[in-house]
Parts: sequence; C-alpha cells; structure tokens
Amino acid sequence: MTEPDVALSDFGLAFLSIYFVLTLLKQPSRATRYVWIFLFASLALASLCGGLFHGFFLDPSSMHQFLWTVTLLSIGITAACIWMLAGITLFGQKAKVACAIFATVTFAMYVFVVLRVSQEFVVAITAYLPASVTFLVAALIVYFARKS
Repeated sequence: MTEPDVALSDFGLAFLSIYFVLTLLKQPSRATRYVWIFLFASLALASLCGGLFHGFFLDPSSMHQFLWTVTLLSIGITAACIWMLAGITLFGQKAKVACAIFATVTFAMYVFVVLRVSQEFVVAITAYLPASVTFLVAALIVYFARKS
C-alpha cells in the first residue's frame, strides 16, 4: 500500500458513508431524504475510489486516471447535494426547484473544469468548500432561529 494513512482513512469514510446510506434507506420518507442518500452515496464512492487511488494506483496508468476522475466527479455530486441541502435549509421546500437548478448548473460547470481544464485536487476543494460553509451557516441560522 503506497499511502496507507490516506487510503485507510478513505476506506473508513467510505464504510461510514455506506452505513449512513443504509440507515437512511430504512427511515420514513422525508422531503430531503433522497438528497442525503445521494450525498452519502457519492461520498462513499469518492472515498472508495480515493482509497484505491492512494493505496494502490499512484503510479500513472489507465486505472490511476480512471479512479482519480471518478473520485473528482463524485466529490462534485457531493457538493451539488450540499448546495441543495443548504438552499432547502435556508429557503424551505418551496425553493427546492431553484436549489436543484443551481446545484445542477454548478455541477455541470465543475464537470467541464474536471474533464477539460484541470484535475488538481484544488478544483474539488473549490467545489465543496463554499457549499459546505454555506450549509454550515444555514444550519446555524435555523438552529438559532428555532433554538433546537
């Protein structure tokens, strides 16, 4: 294993994400349930591919390139799900369509950059960090507004 610390932490995250998907599948249907399922499924895929990449395929090969591309695209799906959850958290279910359009457009731009411009990890960070911070702020706003 070439980078065991990174690979094993990725595999752990993949396992935990799969557990969350399976747990969510057993829950009663809620408005955002499937968005959460897609978020954790894409995170599981990104982590699994990232673990394989860092653990076994660091040397340039076709598998190396395939795993890295799938990892980056899966991170983009995760970011799109986070954007949707942030928007729905802030603006409610009535904004679901607008949030889906925004998430789809940002994902499409991300896919273009990953496939045509750059596959540096900073591109993935640029996709998921603003979404994550926005979701954190949305969750804090709702928490303090409802006190729960």
